[in-house]
Amino acid sequence: MIDLYRDREVGSVNTQQVEKETGVTRQNIRYYEKAGLLHPERDKGNAYRIYSEEDVEALKIIKMLRMLDMPLEDIRRVLEREETITEAVARQRELLLARQRQLKAAVDMCDRIRKEGDEKFNVDACLNQMEEMERQGSVFARIVEDYRKVARMEEKREICFHVERKAEHPKDIIKEVEKYGEANGLDIQRIKGEKGAVFFLDGEKYEAKTVRLRKSDIRDGKKYLVLCRRCCSPEAERAEVHMEPGRMKFFQAVHMIVRNIGRQKQKSVLNILVCIVSISLAAFYQTNIDSCRQQRDELDQIYTIRGEVWNYNGGVNSGLKIGEQYASALRESPYISELQESVDLCGTAGEAETYVQAKGINCLAAAQLRDRDLAWEPGMNEETFLKGERPDCCIADDRFLSENGLKIGDTLCAQMFYYTETEDALGLTAEPLGAVRMEIVGSGDMAAEGALLCPLRAVRSRFEENGAVYMPSRMSFALESGKHLDAFKREMDQAGFMEVTDGSGAAGYYKGNALVIDDSAYLEALENVEKNMRFLQAFYPLALLLMMAVGYIISYLLMQNRRMEMAIMQALGTGKHRIAFQIFAEHVTVAAMGCLFGASFALAAGIGNGISVLKAAGLFLLCYSMGTWISLMITGKFSVIAALMGKERG
Repeated sequence: MIDLYRDREVGSVNTQQVEKETGVTRQNIRYYEKAGLLHPERDKGNAYRIYSEEDVEALKIIKMLRMLDMPLEDIRRVLEREETITEAVARQRELLLARQRQLKAAVDMCDRIRKEGDEKFNVDACLNQMEEMERQGSVFARIVEDYRKVARMEEKREICFHVERKAEHPKDIIKEVEKYGEANGLDIQRIKGEKGAVFFLDGEKYEAKTVRLRKSDIRDGKKYLVLCRRCCSPEAERAEVHMEPGRMKFFQAVHMIVRNIGRQKQKSVLNILVCIVSISLAAFYQTNIDSCRQQRDELDQIYTIRGEVWNYNGGVNSGLKIGEQYASALRESPYISELQESVDLCGTAGEAETYVQAKGINCLAAAQLRDRDLAWEPGMNEETFLKGERPDCCIADDRFLSENGLKIGDTLCAQMFYYTETEDALGLTAEPLGAVRMEIVGSGDMAAEGALLCPLRAVRSRFEENGAVYMPSRMSFALESGKHLDAFKREMDQAGFMEVTDGSGAAGYYKGNALVIDDSAYLEALENVEKNMRFLQAFYPLALLLMMAVGYIISYLLMQNRRMEMAIMQALGTGKHRIAFQIFAEHVTVAAMGCLFGASFALAAGIGNGISVLKAAGLFLLCYSMGTWISLMITGKFSVIAALMGKERG
């Protein structure tokens, strides 16, 4: 690697020799001179340019960096030692990579246009896409460039170094500064006639002062710190970087955060490790809470709460007389699904007037049947049968059809009856419902349910036509969700339903006015899940306080060795609020990095799902930030003078 800064003896070569040795044309050499990159001397006799070995070496470096397409301004900073070649080349590499991406996008656009051809080519669409790509790229490049400008300005703003003895007089302070400049290759120029310790460094004016360090800040026995701050107004700094005040302050804060995190590497790594452990534990805790909630929500898929109408002494649940107020309450309830309703009928059918049991049903499940259990007439199924579009139809038992010589498609004549309570409410009696002619549209094995099944809509219409009071014989249902169990029970209480009471008398034996809800298994499972949730939630505030305490304790411990730094920043004119914000942002940034690593670790270890881990990370970062802010408020209450004098207690 070329050592640009090693000392060389001054040679005596002219322009022609420089051209031959470097391969740079005379015109380009003159151009670099006008740009201020080369400063050859003049021969006193003939005024010809005389190039030293250092000038030749600088020209070679200029040629090399220009071949890397580096701007002249960046090359000037390298030659004037404002940054090293390594730093400049690293930055140029990023710019070249960005340009490479832009070129790739341009090549891709060319390929797209070529594939679409002239017929499908849309100039507006292509132009809009290219302008959007250019806009996005320029915004990012401007952000990066602005940050670099501010970073370079901030690096020049302050210089600090430790010394063994206290220098109170400006002359003594300047001597220490000159020693430091000599040791580090800096061009320090003392300014005469100034009252304070003022000097020039690379054409910039600086003022120096000395402060005593606390015992914990002393390095290698050096008890004092020399602070050198550039004498430049905020307006001049903004003019230097050509930036608005708000934008410049933002990049200054970002640079301060990045620089301090870099300075506190070990502590930052320790902080991140603590955050990873905390996030993992918080994610485990949050996952358990979310798991309980998920189990509670999934109970509806595991348990189906079913209910039936019974008589009030729990004797029967079919062959009942369910009053309209109870039936309507069940039909109109928003919490019910799979309502099954049927009414028992009887009658005589066929030429032989065979006695038959019949039912009106609102669904096949009300007769313990499924669609596939039946044979249907072509074009007929459960849906069309129950809609009542063909009211004079029925489903017949296979055995009934066989005994009466009937088949699907035949017409059946029957005299139908319905059941009603006797006057003493101790029994049932049959009342006529009229003669009907029904087409047999389906058949199946229904020995347990009766010989005939009719659509409930058609049956209710016959009740109305004959002036009879329709009362269902059996009703059962399933709740849509266990979450609505309490609301459903309240609704049924208001409708007048009673609880089943064992041992009641026989009076009103057939009245269907009580509900039996099979919810014991659901309630037991719900109680177990909610017991776990209550246990976890009881410690939730404690978990939040612990996370806040982690932020407070870590911040407090890390802040103990930074009081001197805060005091120096205040002594140099930085406001308290800005210092607090910068340190707060630094701690929160490190915590956010810890949250990111902790969340990645938790997901990789299978501790929880993405949502649970995200919740845990968000809560931890919030609590950590609150703890950090409290720590800053407490730690920030100290005397600047005492801290600078080394008397502030740690």
